Amino acid sequence: MARGRSRKQDSAERSEEELEVDRTLLSKIEDDWLRARISGDAELTQWLLDDGYQGGTSDGLAQTKADFVRFVESSPGACTSGDHTERDIQIHGDTAVSTGVVTMRSAGRENPFRYLRVYRKRDGEWRLIASQSTRLRTA
Repeated sequence: MARGRSRKQDSAERSEEELEVDRTLLSKIEDDWLRARISGDAELTQWLLDDGYQGGTSDGLAQTKADFVRFVESSPGACTSGDHTERDIQIHGDTAVSTGVVTMRSAGRENPFRYLRVYRKRDGEWRLIASQSTRLRTA
């Protein structure tokens, strides 16, 4: 039976070193995305998201690439800092799944979100193709 992917692309066929290089790169991409979100850098956001990006906001709204770029453009300074915790990146061929918690901070407020992000590697570049976030309750 023919398959759409070659065995070469399977992460089981890649060395742990190769996978670690991609995990490190994806962590940097996620950190860059967080900085772009905080600073309102729509140009970097535009580059990081695949044209077919599909997202879900923490309020349950569907979000396209254009929607997300507009959101980032309109909200510089809404958050002053943020960080990732509990990050776990699993790579499956040319697809990667990242899960964790991102905490966004602004004057006197802290908003943690659990996230799931899906990346695709095409022409040697990782791009975010889908994400979903869920607001976590604070104690």
